Amino acid sequence: MSYFNLIDWNVAKDFASTLQSFGILFGLIVGGWWTYRAFIQNRQKYPRANLSHKIFHIKLPNNKIYLQVKIIIANVGNVLINLESGFTRITQILPLPEDTTNMFDNNKREIEWPMLNKKATIYEKKNCEIEPGESDEINFDFILNSDVQLVNIYSYFSNIKKKSRFYKLFKKQSKTCI
Repeated sequence: MSYFNLIDWNVAKDFASTLQSFGILFGLIVGGWWTYRAFIQNRQKYPRANLSHKIFHIKLPNNKIYLQVKIIIANVGNVLINLESGFTRITQILPLPEDTTNMFDNNKREIEWPMLNKKATIYEKKNCEIEPGESDEINFDFILNSDVQLVNIYSYFSNIKKKSRFYKLFKKQSKTCI
């Protein structure tokens, strides 16, 4: 065995040992970060929320109805919810609109009920955050004609999913629905 083969083997062994040390260090850092996020911060990847309505209505003079829609958003997950925007729309079910022939076409997936009113809100960044285990209420007030007998109330709120600073460098911020 020559002197050069022995040196090459020692260099390769030292290099592999150094790589192994860096691999162990990297694994400890990633494992520590994951443990901190999962167990100490108790954060998971996606938000979970329960959305419910509380409805109040009363007849007003001049053949009008006051309708208040209170939306309660409860954060039941372990991820901070940061609302970006939302809306509530009221559609009329009864009495049936005059042109009902096209509404009940068998080829349509959904019936397009006439919209009576829609109210929306847009939040500034970090202006409407809901921590895990907490809830928030959003109120919308509507005035309807008294001939309306039955309505459908639909609410939608979009959530900005929080990302790290480095993630923003490589990808646009994504939105999830709750």
